[in-house]
Amino acid sequence: MGKRKNWVQSHVSNWIYRFYLESSREEDLHRNTLEALEQVPLITIRRFVVWTYQFMDTYA
Repeated sequence: MGKRKNWVQSHVSNWIYRFYLESSREEDLHRNTLEALEQVPLITIRRFVVWTYQFMDTYA
């Protein structure tokens, strides 16, 4: 389950990260990355896991 959570978290966080202002400072980039990762809603991760299990059951 950890890999699925990381996949969803990275894709949603990439989408959120695009809304941050561009910066070339490493401190800003690091802070923006952590904030984007923390904003991924847990319900999004849970829905993805449920959908994945349903897909696996259908084609297993």
